[in-house]
Amino acid sequence: MNNQEQYLYLSVFQGEMQHVLDAINSFKTVIHETNVFDTVDASIILDYPINRNHIWRTLVWQKKDSSFSVILSNSPDNLYTRMGLLSKLGSVLTLRVSPDIREVLLLKNKEVVRLVRVMKDPRWVFWQQGQPFEFEDALRYSLRPIKDRFTENMVYDFCCNLGYDYKSTDFYKPEGKVIFTLLSPW
Repeated sequence: MNNQEQYLYLSVFQGEMQHVLDAINSFKTVIHETNVFDTVDASIILDYPINRNHIWRTLVWQKKDSSFSVILSNSPDNLYTRMGLLSKLGSVLTLRVSPDIREVLLLKNKEVVRLVRVMKDPRWVFWQQGQPFEFEDALRYSLRPIKDRFTENMVYDFCCNLGYDYKSTDFYKPEGKVIFTLLSPW
């Protein structure tokens, strides 16, 4: 990763990659560039900072031997509106990990199934919504300091319990092509 702000903004959609690409294009999105690759090179996203100037880098691929698609982006909201649209077609898990936020959001039918977030805004605050899963250590959600209520390791464990081991090299093996887009929302 770069020496700037380290982050991981990732979404997983239970469905076909074409639905993801359609959702990305469904708004007044301006596609500045599109490239097709055979392998996932996360550095073309992660070597660039989170972009608050509305030109976002996005990689999309169908995970090999699975029924889900992966979206890796440097969009500050993790393409939230587009993920909400996708949740009408299948469940969507989004995660954000950076120095100022740790978040897991599970959506289905445009409804929040589960949200756990700790965020510095400007002080550390904690939110949760939906029924905790059995694997969650909900007692941690009352810890002090607040920033320790949901750690990077807890985000990873949460995702692994749902079947998404994003630290595994297999997670980044595509079934078919990998689509890179440089886009802006308007």
